[in-house]
Amino acid sequence: MARLILVGVFCSLVMVTGCAKQQIPVGNVDVNLLEAPYRIHPGDRIDVKFEYHPLDSRVVTVDSDGMMNLPVTGDVHVGGLTLREVESLLEKRSARFLRNPVVNATVSESTARVFIGGEVLSPGFVPLTKPMTTLQAVIERGGFLPTANLADIVVISHAEGHPIARRLNLKDQMESGALDTTLLSADEVVLIPKTGIAKANQFVQQFLNNMTPQIVRQIRFGTIDITGSNN
Repeated sequence: MARLILVGVFCSLVMVTGCAKQQIPVGNVDVNLLEAPYRIHPGDRIDVKFEYHPLDSRVVTVDSDGMMNLPVTGDVHVGGLTLREVESLLEKRSARFLRNPVVNATVSESTARVFIGGEVLSPGFVPLTKPMTTLQAVIERGGFLPTANLADIVVISHAEGHPIARRLNLKDQMESGALDTTLLSADEVVLIPKTGIAKANQFVQQFLNNMTPQIVRQIRFGTIDITGSNN
């Protein structure tokens, strides 16, 4: 019953994107995916509260290496950890100086975000304050326009300083009822081309050169090769 309710809510979110946008049939939604925990990214500001030692509480920024520093723990690597894992780690590290520490950690500011561009109602950034798939991120920007080519979506990410792009065929997935459950990562760019554009490479290059903000152009290092994956 809980799964059916979640699917119904998700369908409603899609349908309310309006008549000017494509209405998207939604198949099975993984409940565990929707409830997946947030993971810490460099640049995040973490509010760390020691429940019985308030003087040791701090708001700390995670550095580019995924490290954070507290007087009672020293340097601690938290990049990629969940908040519960951070709390457990800080309790263990601070136990050297504090008696029975109890830690409560929350994200006061997140830098993790993705850019959604092309044939969506409102192109722009989407914060990744919760786990999110490509479809969920598009809905955050208002949904697809009627001119969107759902069979040739491009997702650009980084690997060792170089952009790598993969193709995503949401049209086939939605027709089969098996939606893509791959979670987006920080700083990825999702581009939805118009129908009728045959070459995804050409669209990506034109979009990055002419249509996106300067901050998005910085992800490009020469020509981006599009993989043939439809998953």
